[in-house]
Amino acid sequence: MVSTDANKCSAKVNFQVSATDACDGVVPIEIDFPSGSEFPKGETIVHVKATDKSDNAGNSFFKVTVVDAQTPTINCVVDVSVNNEPNKCSAVVNYQLPMVSDNCPGVGAVSCNPPVGSSFPIGITNVTCTVKDAANNQAQCNFKVTVKDTQAPTIQCPADKIAATATPCSTGVVVNYPAPTVGDNCPNNLNVICSPASGSVFPVGTTSVTCTVTDGGGNQTQCSFKVNIFNVWLQDESNSANVLLFNSNTGEYRLCVAGMNQPVTGTGTVMKQGCSASLQHNTADRRVMASVDGGGNKGNASYQSPPGTLKATILDKNILNNTVLCQ
Repeated sequence: MVSTDANKCSAKVNFQVSATDACDGVVPIEIDFPSGSEFPKGETIVHVKATDKSDNAGNSFFKVTVVDAQTPTINCVVDVSVNNEPNKCSAVVNYQLPMVSDNCPGVGAVSCNPPVGSSFPIGITNVTCTVKDAANNQAQCNFKVTVKDTQAPTIQCPADKIAATATPCSTGVVVNYPAPTVGDNCPNNLNVICSPASGSVFPVGTTSVTCTVTDGGGNQTQCSFKVNIFNVWLQDESNSANVLLFNSNTGEYRLCVAGMNQPVTGTGTVMKQGCSASLQHNTADRRVMASVDGGGNKGNASYQSPPGTLKATILDKNILNNTVLCQ
Protein backbone atom coordinates (compact mmCIF):
# COMPACT_ATOMS: atom_id res chain seq x y z
CA MET A 1 0.00 0.00 0.00
CA VAL A 2 1.43 3.35 -1.07
CA SER A 3 0.23 6.92 -1.46
CA THR A 4 -0.14 8.66 -4.78
CA ASP A 5 2.88 10.54 -6.05
CA ALA A 6 2.76 14.30 -5.67
CA ASN A 7 0.16 15.88 -7.96
CA LYS A 8 -0.56 12.54 -9.64
CA CYS A 9 -3.41 10.09 -9.39
CA SER A 10 -0.97 7.21 -9.49
CA ALA A 11 2.31 6.03 -7.98
CA LYS A 12 5.45 4.33 -9.18
CA VAL A 13 5.78 1.22 -7.04
CA ASN A 14 8.98 -0.72 -6.48
CA PHE A 15 8.85 -4.24 -5.08
CA GLN A 16 10.81 -7.48 -5.03
CA VAL A 17 9.66 -10.97 -6.04
CA SER A 18 11.69 -14.16 -6.24
CA ALA A 19 11.13 -17.86 -6.99
CA THR A 20 13.14 -20.95 -6.13
CA ASP A 21 12.90 -24.54 -7.20
CA ALA A 22 14.11 -27.66 -5.41
CA CYS A 23 15.93 -28.91 -8.50
CA ASP A 24 16.74 -25.85 -10.49
CA GLY A 25 17.37 -23.30 -7.76
CA VAL A 26 16.42 -19.81 -8.85
CA VAL A 27 14.01 -19.87 -11.75
CA PRO A 28 12.86 -17.12 -14.14
CA ILE A 29 9.76 -15.10 -13.29
CA GLU A 30 7.02 -13.64 -15.43
CA ILE A 31 5.12 -10.69 -13.88
CA ASP A 32 2.20 -8.56 -15.12
CA PHE A 33 3.63 -5.30 -13.81
CA PRO A 34 7.36 -5.13 -13.24
CA SER A 35 8.77 -3.29 -10.27
CA GLY A 36 8.83 0.46 -10.92
CA SER A 37 5.60 0.41 -12.88
CA GLU A 38 3.10 3.23 -12.41
CA PHE A 39 -0.01 1.99 -10.66
CA PRO A 40 -3.29 3.92 -10.74
CA LYS A 41 -5.17 4.93 -7.65
CA GLY A 42 -7.03 1.98 -6.22
CA GLU A 43 -6.30 -1.75 -6.05
CA THR A 44 -4.33 -3.65 -8.69
CA ILE A 45 -3.77 -7.45 -8.57
CA VAL A 46 -0.30 -8.46 -9.70
CA HIS A 47 0.19 -11.99 -11.13
CA VAL A 48 3.61 -13.59 -10.71
CA LYS A 49 4.48 -16.83 -12.56
CA ALA A 50 7.66 -18.90 -12.21
CA THR A 51 8.48 -21.86 -14.56
CA ASP A 52 11.28 -24.36 -14.03
CA LYS A 53 13.20 -26.22 -16.71
CA SER A 54 10.67 -29.01 -16.69
CA ASP A 55 7.92 -26.51 -17.49
CA ASN A 56 6.46 -26.86 -14.08
CA ALA A 57 4.79 -23.52 -13.22
CA GLY A 58 4.12 -21.83 -9.93
CA ASN A 59 1.72 -18.86 -9.61
CA SER A 60 1.38 -16.18 -6.98
CA PHE A 61 -0.78 -13.08 -6.63
CA PHE A 62 -0.46 -9.97 -4.54
CA LYS A 63 -2.20 -6.59 -4.37
CA VAL A 64 -0.80 -3.12 -4.92
CA THR A 65 -3.08 -0.49 -3.40
CA VAL A 66 -2.49 3.19 -4.25
CA VAL A 67 -4.22 5.51 -1.79
CA ASP A 68 -5.05 9.10 -2.63
CA ALA A 69 -3.73 10.98 0.39
CA GLN A 70 -3.28 14.35 -1.30
CA THR A 71 -5.76 17.05 -0.31
CA PRO A 72 -7.36 19.08 -3.07
CA THR A 73 -6.39 22.70 -3.57
CA ILE A 74 -8.84 25.54 -3.02
CA ASN A 75 -8.19 29.21 -3.64
CA CYS A 76 -10.63 31.65 -2.06
CA VAL A 77 -11.56 34.92 -3.66
CA VAL A 78 -10.16 38.15 -2.28
CA ASP A 79 -12.10 39.83 0.51
CA VAL A 80 -15.41 41.33 -0.61
CA SER A 81 -16.71 44.76 0.40
CA VAL A 82 -20.22 46.06 -0.40
CA ASN A 83 -22.60 48.77 0.80
CA ASN A 84 -25.81 48.08 2.67
CA GLU A 85 -29.04 47.79 0.71
CA PRO A 86 -31.36 50.82 0.99
CA ASN A 87 -33.17 50.95 4.34
CA LYS A 88 -31.63 47.65 5.44
CA CYS A 89 -28.94 46.79 7.97
CA SER A 90 -27.60 44.12 5.64
CA ALA A 91 -26.87 43.25 2.01
CA VAL A 92 -27.33 40.15 -0.14
CA VAL A 93 -23.86 39.20 -1.41
CA ASN A 94 -23.27 36.97 -4.43
CA TYR A 95 -19.56 36.33 -4.19
CA GLN A 96 -17.48 34.19 -6.56
CA LEU A 97 -16.92 30.60 -5.52
CA PRO A 98 -13.29 29.52 -5.01
CA MET A 99 -11.36 27.67 -7.72
CA VAL A 100 -10.54 24.05 -6.86
CA SER A 101 -8.35 21.32 -8.33
CA ASP A 102 -7.10 17.88 -7.33
CA ASN A 103 -4.58 15.25 -8.36
CA CYS A 104 -7.42 12.81 -9.08
CA PRO A 105 -10.70 13.29 -10.96
CA GLY A 106 -13.89 13.49 -8.97
CA VAL A 107 -13.28 16.52 -6.77
CA GLY A 108 -16.56 17.55 -5.18
CA ALA A 109 -18.48 20.80 -5.23
CA VAL A 110 -17.40 23.69 -3.05
CA SER A 111 -19.50 24.35 0.05
CA CYS A 112 -19.28 27.80 1.66
CA ASN A 113 -20.72 29.07 4.91
CA PRO A 114 -22.51 31.49 4.77
CA PRO A 115 -23.48 30.41 1.24
CA VAL A 116 -23.54 32.56 -1.87
CA GLY A 117 -26.58 34.84 -1.97
CA SER A 118 -26.90 35.05 1.80
CA SER A 119 -27.91 38.24 3.56
CA PHE A 120 -24.83 39.55 5.36
CA PRO A 121 -25.20 41.94 8.31
CA ILE A 122 -23.41 45.24 8.66
CA GLY A 123 -19.78 44.62 9.65
CA ILE A 124 -17.32 41.84 8.88
CA THR A 125 -18.35 38.20 8.38
CA ASN A 126 -15.86 35.38 7.93
CA VAL A 127 -16.74 32.97 5.12
CA THR A 128 -15.30 29.42 5.20
CA CYS A 129 -15.29 27.34 2.00
CA THR A 130 -14.69 23.57 2.01
CA VAL A 131 -14.07 21.02 -0.76
CA LYS A 132 -13.66 17.22 -0.59
CA ASP A 133 -12.26 14.86 -3.18
CA ALA A 134 -13.37 11.31 -4.01
CA ALA A 135 -11.05 9.94 -1.29
CA ASN A 136 -12.70 12.26 1.27
CA ASN A 137 -9.58 14.43 1.60
CA GLN A 138 -10.71 17.90 2.64
CA ALA A 139 -9.34 21.41 2.14
CA GLN A 140 -10.58 24.79 3.34
CA CYS A 141 -9.98 28.47 2.71
CA ASN A 142 -11.38 31.66 4.22
CA PHE A 143 -12.17 35.20 3.19
CA LYS A 144 -14.07 38.16 4.62
CA VAL A 145 -17.27 39.86 3.51
CA THR A 146 -17.59 43.44 4.75
CA VAL A 147 -20.94 45.23 4.56
CA LYS A 148 -20.56 48.99 5.03
CA ASP A 149 -23.35 51.13 6.44
CA THR A 150 -23.44 54.13 4.12
CA GLN A 151 -27.00 55.26 4.84
CA ALA A 152 -27.34 58.38 6.97
CA PRO A 153 -29.80 58.32 9.89
CA THR A 154 -32.85 60.57 10.04
CA ILE A 155 -33.56 63.16 12.71
CA GLN A 156 -36.48 65.46 13.39
CA CYS A 157 -36.03 68.21 15.96
CA PRO A 158 -38.77 69.35 18.32
CA ALA A 159 -40.63 72.57 17.59
CA ASP A 160 -39.19 75.93 18.59
CA LYS A 161 -39.42 76.51 22.33
CA ILE A 162 -40.71 79.58 24.14
CA ALA A 163 -39.84 80.32 27.77
CA ALA A 164 -39.64 83.27 30.13
CA THR A 165 -37.55 84.19 33.12
CA ALA A 166 -39.10 84.57 36.56
CA THR A 167 -38.36 88.29 36.79
CA PRO A 168 -37.21 91.07 34.44
CA CYS A 169 -33.85 91.07 36.21
CA SER A 170 -33.16 87.41 35.48
CA THR A 171 -30.63 86.74 32.73
CA GLY A 172 -31.63 83.19 31.88
CA VAL A 173 -33.79 80.20 32.70
CA VAL A 174 -33.48 76.41 32.69
CA VAL A 175 -35.21 74.90 29.65
CA ASN A 176 -36.08 71.25 29.21
CA TYR A 177 -37.05 70.17 25.72
CA PRO A 178 -38.04 66.77 24.25
CA ALA A 179 -35.45 64.62 22.50
CA PRO A 180 -35.41 64.62 18.71
CA THR A 181 -37.09 61.78 16.84
CA VAL A 182 -34.45 59.63 15.14
CA GLY A 183 -34.40 56.61 12.85
CA ASP A 184 -31.93 54.56 10.87
CA ASN A 185 -31.57 51.41 8.81
CA CYS A 186 -29.51 50.10 11.76
CA PRO A 187 -31.42 51.63 14.69
CA ASN A 188 -29.59 49.92 17.56
CA ASN A 189 -26.39 51.99 17.41
CA LEU A 190 -27.61 55.57 17.40
CA ASN A 191 -26.02 58.35 19.43
CA VAL A 192 -27.85 61.67 19.74
CA ILE A 193 -26.20 64.84 21.08
CA CYS A 194 -27.89 68.23 21.31
CA SER A 195 -26.08 71.46 22.10
CA PRO A 196 -26.98 73.26 24.31
CA ALA A 197 -28.36 70.21 26.09
CA SER A 198 -31.85 69.95 27.51
CA GLY A 199 -31.78 71.21 31.09
CA SER A 200 -29.24 73.93 30.31
CA VAL A 201 -29.66 77.55 31.36
CA PHE A 202 -30.64 79.51 28.27
CA PRO A 203 -29.93 83.25 28.18
CA VAL A 204 -32.50 85.91 27.37
CA GLY A 205 -32.87 86.10 23.60
CA THR A 206 -32.87 83.46 20.88
CA THR A 207 -30.52 80.47 21.04
CA SER A 208 -30.19 77.94 18.25
CA VAL A 209 -30.01 74.30 19.39
CA THR A 210 -28.25 71.87 17.06
CA CYS A 211 -28.89 68.14 17.42
CA THR A 212 -26.67 65.53 15.75
CA VAL A 213 -27.40 61.83 15.38
CA THR A 214 -24.54 59.44 14.56
CA ASP A 215 -25.05 55.79 13.61
CA GLY A 216 -22.70 52.86 14.06
CA GLY A 217 -21.17 53.46 10.63
CA GLY A 218 -20.19 57.03 11.50
CA ASN A 219 -22.92 58.56 9.29
CA GLN A 220 -24.35 61.78 10.70
CA THR A 221 -27.43 63.95 10.26
CA GLN A 222 -28.27 67.23 11.96
CA CYS A 223 -31.33 69.34 12.68
CA SER A 224 -31.86 72.53 14.63
CA PHE A 225 -34.53 74.51 16.42
CA LYS A 226 -34.72 77.74 18.40
CA VAL A 227 -35.24 78.49 22.06
CA ASN A 228 -36.51 82.03 22.62
CA ILE A 229 -36.28 83.39 26.15
CA PHE A 230 -38.22 86.52 27.17
CA ASN A 231 -37.47 88.35 30.40
CA VAL A 232 -40.88 90.06 30.81
CA TRP A 233 -43.94 87.87 31.39
CA LEU A 234 -47.36 89.48 31.93
CA GLN A 235 -50.47 87.37 32.49
CA ASP A 236 -53.92 88.92 33.00
CA GLU A 237 -55.40 88.34 36.45
CA SER A 238 -58.93 87.75 35.16
CA ASN A 239 -58.21 85.95 31.88
CA SER A 240 -55.07 83.81 31.84
CA ALA A 241 -55.33 83.43 28.05
CA ASN A 242 -54.22 87.05 27.67
CA VAL A 243 -50.43 86.90 27.91
CA LEU A 244 -47.63 89.18 26.77
CA LEU A 245 -43.98 88.21 26.62
CA PHE A 246 -41.32 90.69 25.63
CA ASN A 247 -37.56 91.10 25.63
CA SER A 248 -36.66 94.32 27.44
CA ASN A 249 -33.29 94.35 25.66
CA THR A 250 -34.48 94.06 22.03
CA GLY A 251 -38.19 94.94 22.08
CA GLU A 252 -39.22 91.61 20.56
CA TYR A 253 -42.65 90.60 21.84
CA ARG A 254 -45.19 87.82 21.64
CA LEU A 255 -48.86 88.48 22.50
CA CYS A 256 -51.60 85.90 22.98
CA VAL A 257 -55.22 87.03 23.22
CA ALA A 258 -58.22 84.90 24.20
CA GLY A 259 -60.19 83.86 21.14
CA MET A 260 -57.31 84.41 18.70
CA ASN A 261 -55.77 81.32 17.10
CA GLN A 262 -52.35 82.82 16.39
CA PRO A 263 -50.12 84.97 18.58
CA VAL A 264 -49.27 88.52 17.58
CA THR A 265 -45.53 89.02 17.17
CA GLY A 266 -43.34 91.99 16.44
CA THR A 267 -40.55 94.22 17.67
CA GLY A 268 -41.34 97.47 19.44
CA THR A 269 -39.42 100.22 21.16
CA VAL A 270 -38.36 99.65 24.74
CA MET A 271 -37.27 101.95 27.50
CA LYS A 272 -35.46 100.29 30.35
CA GLN A 273 -34.43 101.44 33.77
CA GLY A 274 -33.02 98.85 36.11
CA CYS A 275 -35.46 95.94 36.30
CA SER A 276 -38.36 98.07 35.02
CA ALA A 277 -39.21 98.55 31.35
CA SER A 278 -41.85 99.79 28.95
CA LEU A 279 -42.76 98.62 25.44
CA GLN A 280 -44.52 100.51 22.66
CA HIS A 281 -45.25 99.38 19.12
CA ASN A 282 -47.41 101.50 16.81
CA THR A 283 -48.12 100.33 13.24
CA ALA A 284 -50.95 100.71 10.75
CA ASP A 285 -52.64 97.57 12.04
CA ARG A 286 -51.94 97.61 15.77
CA ARG A 287 -50.91 99.43 18.89
CA VAL A 288 -49.18 97.49 21.64
CA MET A 289 -48.28 99.15 24.91
CA ALA A 290 -46.88 97.55 28.07
CA SER A 291 -44.92 98.34 31.19
CA VAL A 292 -43.46 96.28 34.01
CA ASP A 293 -42.34 97.36 37.45
CA GLY A 294 -39.52 94.98 38.29
CA GLY A 295 -39.25 96.24 41.83
CA GLY A 296 -42.96 95.79 42.51
CA ASN A 297 -43.26 92.62 40.45
CA LYS A 298 -46.29 93.92 38.57
CA GLY A 299 -47.19 95.16 35.11
CA ASN A 300 -49.90 95.93 32.57
CA ALA A 301 -50.45 95.96 28.80
CA SER A 302 -53.02 96.80 26.15
CA TYR A 303 -53.58 95.76 22.56
CA GLN A 304 -55.50 97.73 19.93
CA SER A 305 -56.15 96.42 16.41
CA PRO A 306 -56.63 98.51 14.42
CA PRO A 307 -55.42 101.47 16.49
CA GLY A 308 -58.35 102.82 18.42
CA THR A 309 -60.10 99.45 18.72
CA LEU A 310 -59.23 97.82 22.03
CA LYS A 311 -58.86 94.05 21.70
CA ALA A 312 -57.34 93.10 25.04
CA THR A 313 -55.93 94.43 28.28
CA ILE A 314 -53.60 92.75 30.72
CA LEU A 315 -53.35 93.55 34.40
CA ASP A 316 -50.78 91.51 36.29
CA LYS A 317 -50.51 92.31 39.99
CA ASN A 318 -47.91 89.63 40.68
CA ILE A 319 -45.64 88.52 37.87
CA LEU A 320 -44.08 85.89 40.11
CA ASN A 321 -47.10 83.54 40.01
CA ASN A 322 -47.67 83.40 36.25
CA THR A 323 -48.37 79.95 34.83
CA VAL A 324 -49.45 80.36 31.17
CA LEU A 325 -46.95 81.10 28.39
CA CYS A 326 -47.79 82.50 24.99
CA GLN A 327 -46.82 79.55 22.78
